[in-house]
Amino acid sequence: ILLLNSLRECIILVVKSKMTRGSCDDIISSRKRSATMEDDSQSPSVSGGSCCSWPVDEDSSCLYCPPGVGRESGIHSAASNHVSSPHGSVTGIHARQRSSSAEEISRASTVTRYKPIYEGDILVSRGAPYSSVLGRIFSNRLFKRWESCRIKFLDRCFTCQSNATSSPIIHSTPYDEIRQLAIVPMSGKTERHRTCIRITLTDHQILLKAKNAHICNQWYYTLHWRNRLNYGRQALMHAPSSEEMQAELKTMVEYATLCCISHEDVKISVLDVLTDILTMKDGGRVFRLIPPVSVVNIFQPILLRVENYILSDAVCMYFSQFFKLYPRSSHLLQVFAPLVLQLLKHNSDFGKRPQVRDFIADFFLALMCRNDCEKVISEFVAVAHGPCDNCPHIRILSNFVAVCLASLQLSKSTPISALGCNGHADTFINKDIEIENMSSGGSSNEFTADMDSDPSDLSNEYTAEQETRIMNCFLLILKLLCEYPDWRRSLAPLLQPIPFTKAALVNDNFVRGVIPIIDSFASDPRCEVHTCLLGIRDGKLGWFHLFAPGGLLSCEEDDGRLFSHMLTSLVNCCYKRRKFMWYLAKYFMSPILLLASRGDTAMMDILCTMLQLEMLDTAEARLEVISTLESSKEGHERYCTVCQEISKLKELQSRGGPTMLSLPPKSSDSHLAQILDSGWFGNLESLSLAFTNVTNNSAELITRLPTLKYLNLWCTQFGDQGLQIISDSLVNLQVLNLCETPVTDKGLVSLVSMKSLRRLNLNSTKLSSHTFDRLKKQLPLLQEVDVRYTEAW
Repeated sequence: ILLLNSLRECIILVVKSKMTRGSCDDIISSRKRSATMEDDSQSPSVSGGSCCSWPVDEDSSCLYCPPGVGRESGIHSAASNHVSSPHGSVTGIHARQRSSSAEEISRASTVTRYKPIYEGDILVSRGAPYSSVLGRIFSNRLFKRWESCRIKFLDRCFTCQSNATSSPIIHSTPYDEIRQLAIVPMSGKTERHRTCIRITLTDHQILLKAKNAHICNQWYYTLHWRNRLNYGRQALMHAPSSEEMQAELKTMVEYATLCCISHEDVKISVLDVLTDILTMKDGGRVFRLIPPVSVVNIFQPILLRVENYILSDAVCMYFSQFFKLYPRSSHLLQVFAPLVLQLLKHNSDFGKRPQVRDFIADFFLALMCRNDCEKVISEFVAVAHGPCDNCPHIRILSNFVAVCLASLQLSKSTPISALGCNGHADTFINKDIEIENMSSGGSSNEFTADMDSDPSDLSNEYTAEQETRIMNCFLLILKLLCEYPDWRRSLAPLLQPIPFTKAALVNDNFVRGVIPIIDSFASDPRCEVHTCLLGIRDGKLGWFHLFAPGGLLSCEEDDGRLFSHMLTSLVNCCYKRRKFMWYLAKYFMSPILLLASRGDTAMMDILCTMLQLEMLDTAEARLEVISTLESSKEGHERYCTVCQEISKLKELQSRGGPTMLSLPPKSSDSHLAQILDSGWFGNLESLSLAFTNVTNNSAELITRLPTLKYLNLWCTQFGDQGLQIISDSLVNLQVLNLCETPVTDKGLVSLVSMKSLRRLNLNSTKLSSHTFDRLKKQLPLLQEVDVRYTEAW
């Protein structure tokens, strides 16, 4: 009975192989014609397309075909070339080319794709080789002994461990020992129940039985993938010539593109093989004989489809060399642009992978060699940002900035952000003084940078042409990033510490390129953007100091216009305060007077504000400011206006008038201005603006009442900016009501200057616990604080 069953199985296999003749070749040829692979003109031509690269018999299934389609000698003819392997000469198998048809293409496109398996449980049976008579007899189901095992796929082998507690032995099977791999039906089952995989090894065979046909196909194609990858690695390591290595690389790329495994790891594994080739000595030497353009053509189908993959250091260095050799190649935009975009979107730390950062930098430098470089880079940045107002990728901006800053470090000098000052910015005004301080050692209050070399020799790592190219490229990228409001808001804090070395700052190309970037920050109406023009904290250098007339970055082309623009943005928004005006009068009076004498109206307004707020301590300083204003027609008109406002203020603050004032609900800023201009309010001590429509614009009117002790701003639109203005002037204020106002920690911190405060109402505001603790410590007379419905409650 056993002999008859074995004979029946042999007859079924022969009939099956004759019925399925030709189906494998049709699918292979249709897939090859549908794949978009560009052959290099310099590479040697290979006849046909490789299907698989290990010996097979008529019973095993084809790699590209669905299970059940046989592989025969008439379909897969052996090629004349051989590839050396550890097991001897392995015959290359090539498919015959046929004419395309609609039926073949539809058949190839409807093949089911499967996910790879890395580790799983399956029934396993071991026995003698199926090719022998004894093996065919004992392959009958009456003699098979199935055992549940845990199979784990590794790089070089797969392990099999029994799930039974009595047999914890782990069997390791190298992929090199696999001689045949096929899906076969179970004994007594029809062709539709193909749930068994036969793995023929050197001295025995392994049978794997899955629950259904789909799971069986998953295991089958996973084994094919691992086996093909291992063979390709061995063949490439022992390839005697670059032509054979190139042919094998094409075969592996074709496999990764057309195989039935749909996971991205199949394509990534081929790139890992490329990494292994580049890191080994002999194989790497042979590989470098292949033209780089040919390598890019071979790997183009994979590079266009791979996502969420970080290239290895060896691959990055190789492709960076390709960018330097072929900067005008069409592959930059067709192949590498999507790959660079993926790296910018998903990479999180360039500090651990500097080669990836250099790879992206070399890509942009190669784009700069094109005639339409600005247009190409602008389109790339636009695609990276997306069509929405806010970019959905949170990492892409920081990665852009990391690449640009690392490339702009022209020497290993200390960044300018590490340089301190003597508590003010006067040290940075004179360029000669700064260079002298930066080149010498000193205390902690002085510059501590190690600048032993002459400033003209700081950029000796690059030639003048390379330096100009680098500057133009990455400053262009930073300028394009500033064109998007959402990125500008995040870019300004990143550039606030001035993360550039002295070698970059003394470069004229850098100064010309960074001016549009800083000008965009100054033009932004948002406080969190234009306040980044100042130092990151007191005693630190800022862009505002560098571009002051006579500063480190001042140039004849700018002529102080950028400094004037920055100062105007700061004063008109949130820095028209006594503290900042005193700071300007003490350390920046000379450049302000210089620009005002040249006809800068913004600087004239600042000088008038200093006169109005009485920021000038000496009579000589007041006379100098008045003479500067009187030297021009515009300045004379402004000075006359200031004199009239000062007379009105003295009249307003003269003794007399009411002590209490309360505006009706729905009153506005204009109503408050009309009332204060109508009489004397020198005795006003209580002002109630509750439930009115007053805003931050009324802050300057309130500061004209120095005797004020009670201020009620309950349920108004008085915000942080107005609170910062009145905190400098109302030093006698004792009671302040900010209930249900839009103030935040940014404005509440300024209340520490009101040392006379006794009662404070912060009910229903955005007060934090940290700010509340700070107010309690720095306001010694504070007795009562209402923090209900806040975070500090």
